[in-house]
Amino acid sequence: MKLDLPDIAKGKILPPAIQQKIHKEMMDKELRKKQFRHDWLLATFSAVLGGIFGFIASLMFWIVTK
Repeated sequence: MKLDLPDIAKGKILPPAIQQKIHKEMMDKELRKKQFRHDWLLATFSAVLGGIFGFIASLMFWIVTK
């Protein structure tokens, strides 16, 4: 008598808890990617604005002391 293994034992079907865990990990990875992109853009924007306003302040100080 030959017994067939259930599909879950063969790895063809994942239990719902494992599927939920995989889905949660994928969503967390996508969220981290979006957060990294947001942080990078914010830091770049801040650095550029800091440079521009620093230049303007230096220019104004130079004009006043001239």
